[in-house]
Amino acid sequence: MSATRKTYVIGLPLAAIIHAALLAGVLMFSASGCQLPISGGNAAVTGVTLNKKTLSLSIGASEKLLATVSPTKAANKAVSWKSSSASVSVSSTGTVTAAASGSAVVTVTTLDGSFTATCQVTCVSSVPVSGVSLDRHSATLPYAKTLQLVATVLPSNASNKSVTWSSGGAAASVSTAGLVTASALGSATVTVKTVDGNFSDGCSVTVIPAVSLNKTSVSLAAGRSESLVATVAPASAPNKSVTWTTSNPDIAAVDGGLVLAISAGSATITATAVDGSNAATCVVTVTGSLSHTYSDVLPAATALQNGLNAALASTDATQTAYCVFVTDPSWVVTCYLSGYVSSVYTINGTVVAAVNSDYTVGAMNGTVQLSGGVVSQIAYTNAVFSTPRSGTVGIVFVDGASGTLNLATGTFTQN
Repeated sequence: MSATRKTYVIGLPLAAIIHAALLAGVLMFSASGCQLPISGGNAAVTGVTLNKKTLSLSIGASEKLLATVSPTKAANKAVSWKSSSASVSVSSTGTVTAAASGSAVVTVTTLDGSFTATCQVTCVSSVPVSGVSLDRHSATLPYAKTLQLVATVLPSNASNKSVTWSSGGAAASVSTAGLVTASALGSATVTVKTVDGNFSDGCSVTVIPAVSLNKTSVSLAAGRSESLVATVAPASAPNKSVTWTTSNPDIAAVDGGLVLAISAGSATITATAVDGSNAATCVVTVTGSLSHTYSDVLPAATALQNGLNAALASTDATQTAYCVFVTDPSWVVTCYLSGYVSSVYTINGTVVAAVNSDYTVGAMNGTVQLSGGVVSQIAYTNAVFSTPRSGTVGIVFVDGASGTLNLATGTFTQN
């Protein structure tokens, strides 16, 4: 009796076969149904690194370590963490916590391939904060200006030197880094406080009006002028008055912001706020010089338009005058006259007048009449034209005659 052969057929659905083949990367189907080989798929892990190789933590402090698994296309980037000592704990996400004094090696291990990376962690005892101090405890700050305060946390080896900043008034604001900004007129106290222990220190800030000038430098020829404009901020400041001063009146004079160049050199013009004394400066550079001779003149018309005609009761439209500006001991203008015709004879003389705040010639305060011809040259010798007058003025006439005017007596002596 012959043996009977039995055949067993194990069948799988076609879709399941195709799915398994695709997962295995064995084949793929083209649009025409042909089988094509494929490559790639999920990559295996080749290594792991940590963002830190060493770490120092105060007891109780924590920090998260970051693990990077290679390559970036690795299929399984899962890792595990462990610590070599109970003094350091590490969470499943890599957060390291210093639990007690000592040290430990924290190790991260990839689940695929068991690649590892380590970080040496040292735990140090926490040093408590004992105080804080500021580099200054009072400050006067012009509006809109800033001031950097510096806080020193004690002791120098304190574990936690973090601080917070605050302002106790609208006059000043303060950043998280201690930069104070003057935001309104008035006063405020800026306070720094330690995170550890809540120790604090303060600085009293007074905000005053701020002064600025439209120009910080000016170049002028001697005899020329320039108007400076001072601005006081904020716009709400109750007193916007300023005072004007010059560092060298022999080089540049100033009155109400109007600067007059006197002689070659450099002078600093300063505008100072009456309220708060904040100041702004402008450097004036002067070329040339008013050497106190007849050629150092203001325009004759300036003098004539301000009362010279009335002072001499002249009716001659062709009259001329030379005028010299003098600053010491007071501001006066001295006009030297030639060609003025009176009812008697031609007058050559000197008129002294005060200088107004706008640099126009004020009221005449005296006339010295000289006999002679038209003046061609005038020179000073220690001449002071304000009361009491002193010194002399040498005068040369166009016809060659000359003489000396004694300012104290008003008499002219011909040479």
